Formats: sequence, structure tokens, C-alpha cells
Amino acid sequence: MRILFAALLVLAPAVASAQSRADRRAAQRLFQAGQDLYGRAEYLDAAASFQAAYEKVPDASFLFNAARAYERGNDLEKAIASYEAYLSAAPDAPDVVEVESKVATLRQRQQARDRTEQPAPEPQAAPAETTPDAAPPKPGLPTHSVAVGAGPVFFFSGGMDMARLAGEYRYGLSPDFALAAQVSYVPALVSGQSGQRSGWGLHAGAMLRLPFGTIDGLVRAGVAFESYSSRAADQLLLALRIGPGALYRFTDGFGVEIDVLASPGMLFTDSSTLGGEGGDSETAFALEAVASVVFGL
Repeated sequence: MRILFAALLVLAPAVASAQSRADRRAAQRLFQAGQDLYGRAEYLDAAASFQAAYEKVPDASFLFNAARAYERGNDLEKAIASYEAYLSAAPDAPDVVEVESKVATLRQRQQARDRTEQPAPEPQAAPAETTPDAAPPKPGLPTHSVAVGAGPVFFFSGGMDMARLAGEYRYGLSPDFALAAQVSYVPALVSGQSGQRSGWGLHAGAMLRLPFGTIDGLVRAGVAFESYSSRAADQLLLALRIGPGALYRFTDGFGVEIDVLASPGMLFTDSSTLGGEGGDSETAFALEAVASVVFGL
């Protein structure tokens, strides 16, 4: 399963863009189910799931996955048919020669088995070969989701304790990796050393999902650009943003997420500091906990 998982970050945009949103989401679920079955050595069921995903989104890489699973399940006839279907669907794939050689090898194995009239091994037996094949890129269907959340922010410099309201858009490059862009607002609710502050922020970064079942682990990393105003001064924060999180899924398109994020960076007093004169700067470190509701689009 390591080979299948490692290639998930590659998109097949030309195919995905031609499908309806419902078909793409259905194909993604079938692909994820096939991946899970493959990891549990339920190869023939995994092959059926990959084949069903191809019927939703005709990406040739689904056929390669199905062929690989049939091969691991020792259903040589279906493995050969799926590899040949892959070659027909992707005649310009970079691994055409390698896959053709694979088909020839499987035909020899099938003929030898037929001559000796040996019964087929158990469906979930280990593969006869010891050297794994190099796999072509596997599909990572793009997904779209939004998250709306809020939570406290604690600054260890500048005397600021605040609350954040945030809205985030996520573009999933695969079931386990997404890019994220967030807009947040800090209302003037909590006082710091210089009086009440309010402000806004732009955040950009990436998310990696660690699937554990109903609850998924998350790792986030990105950059933050935030501006604050108070009675005493204007301040500008430039920071990194990184931390773990967890997502509880009620359904495929709805869940509740909690993230704990650390933001080390620089806090500039008066925006004119960036122009070269006036103002002060200091290192800053913030810690926040954001609870969000996540909706699939």
C-alpha cells in the first residue's frame, strides 16, 4: 500500500474538470475505500472499488490500481485485462513498455498454471514476485471545502489576549493533502496594555491529514499577515503558523475541527516601520485554539 499512498499528491485535472461534482466526489470515496481495502490485503474487493471509481471518473490510473490489486489477489485473467485497458486508455503513459512487459509475464504465469492444472491460490495470497513495480501517478481528485470557526489567541509579548473569528477555504489536492487560505477578524473585545485592539489577518498554508478512522489527525503549516489597531498605536504582525489539529467527521461533507496553532514572528508598532522610519519591532509568539465547523462543497 505504500506505493499507492505515496503518489496521491498528483492531480489529473483534465479528467477531473470534465466530470460533474457528484461523480468526482463519488470517485474520491470509492478510491479511498479501495485504498483502505488494499491496505488490509483485501485485494479483490479493492480492485472492484477502483474499477467502480473508473466508471465515475474515467482516469486511467484507476485502471492501473485495479490491475495491481487483481495481480496481488492472484486473479491473473482480470489483472491482464485491467493492465491492457490501462494501456488503451493511456497510450502515451511513461510506463507503457514496463506495463507491456508486465502483461507478458502474467500471461506466461497463467499459461504455466493452466498446463499444470494447478488450482488457483487463495484469492488474498501474497504476490509471487519479490520486486515491486514502479507505479505511475495515481489520481488525487481535487476537493473544495470551507471552515468557519472561532477561538482565543494568547500573545506572550505585547500584552494582547484576543479572540479570533475566521473563515477558511481549502483546496484538496488529494484525500490527505490540501492548500488553505484564511481571512480572520479580531473584534475589539479584549484589552491589552494599550487598550482595546481590533484587526484582521490573512493566512495561507497547507494541511496534511493523518487518517485514524472517524477522527482524523491534522498538521497545519503556513504564514500569517495581521494588522491591529488600538487607541495607542497601529501594529503589524508577520509570523509563521504551525500546529496539530483533529477533525471529527459526522459525514463525508461535514465535520467539527479543533486546531492548536503556534505563531512565532515579528510584531511591528506603526505600519510606517516597514517604510524605514519610526516605530519599533519585537519578537512575538502567539498560541491559539480554534474550533471550526467544516463543510464540503
